[in-house]
Amino acid sequence: CGAIVVASGIVASLVHLPRFNALWTKPYGAILYKKLMFVLVLFAVGSWNWRRTKPRLNAGDDGLVSLKRAATVEIVLSVLVLLLTAILVALAIPE
Repeated sequence: CGAIVVASGIVASLVHLPRFNALWTKPYGAILYKKLMFVLVLFAVGSWNWRRTKPRLNAGDDGLVSLKRAATVEIVLSVLVLLLTAILVALAIPE
């Protein structure tokens, strides 16, 4: 599902942004760029959580602490992505 979300976001940005440099010259593009960066970091943390933290759960309390930390980071990043999305909805699409 993550790949579909990213692909649809890329297609939407190609449709809505008149030029590539609008990612850093227009307010809409700057917020979109930040959102994309947070989504990439969120995917990286999720991947880390799945590949490294999940197997450590069998090790005992250390694994649980690691899982809680990773889950907290994922939740914070998700909230930031949602906030940036809310800002994008309120901004005018550049022409």
